[in-house]
Amino acid sequence: MNRAQRRERTVRRHEWILRQTRYHQSLSDQERGLAIMAMWANALVATILNAILAVVLARTARRSWRNRRLGAVGAMHAGPRASLWWVTGAMVIHQQVLRRWALPALERRGLIRPGSSGEFSAEPP
Repeated sequence: MNRAQRRERTVRRHEWILRQTRYHQSLSDQERGLAIMAMWANALVATILNAILAVVLARTARRSWRNRRLGAVGAMHAGPRASLWWVTGAMVIHQQVLRRWALPALERRGLIRPGSSGEFSAEPP
């Protein structure tokens, strides 16, 4: 990515943030509070899942390191456990619930800008 593309991406991101901010400022206090609570709950769940994933990955790496004397196959076998798959599954479910249920519900209530549930991605348009 060259310098001009990065600059254009930064400008688009700032415009997207400005549109979102203007929309949220136009909401009533109750609607704004409800939108903030929904965003806070999403952030809390995502943070907890990321923390659990970090702990599980650290324990997996430690277990593999301790079993390195068994060779590469032994270390790999000692690595991932079912907890890694449970956390990964929970993260996928959280993402799907957010995209397919929570964002459209917030959009229907008018708590997020119409059409923004399709824009929900790592990079704003």
